[in-house]
Amino acid sequence: MEFDFLSFVLGIVVGLFIAYSIVRIAGRLLYNKLVSEGVIKSVEEEENKTESNRIEMKVEKHGDVLYAFRKDTDDFICQGADFAELKNNFAKRFPGHNGSLEGTATELHEELARQKRELSKTA
Repeated sequence: MEFDFLSFVLGIVVGLFIAYSIVRIAGRLLYNKLVSEGVIKSVEEEENKTESNRIEMKVEKHGDVLYAFRKDTDDFICQGADFAELKNNFAKRFPGHNGSLEGTATELHEELARQKRELSKTA
């Protein structure tokens, strides 16, 4: 009996491919079952939910009042005297949505970031 190295390597490669395919199919079946039972949410649902619930805002200060506008359409969102009031008014008007302050790091954005950190420490 003669040992054929090429056949040996080919057998290992084919065996690894078959094992990988079996594990991948079993994993996909388990994942789909868990998603259909509602135990976990699919990756696509989470990505769409996060993107659809996020509202990007830009904030302007006129006098002592902060005004928040949508970044993409410049529509008015809410107003407040400080970050906490702005956050509360946003939550009242858009329940279930997340807001993010976008734009350049101006003095106003730095002040809002400082107020946000202070608010996070007290909460």
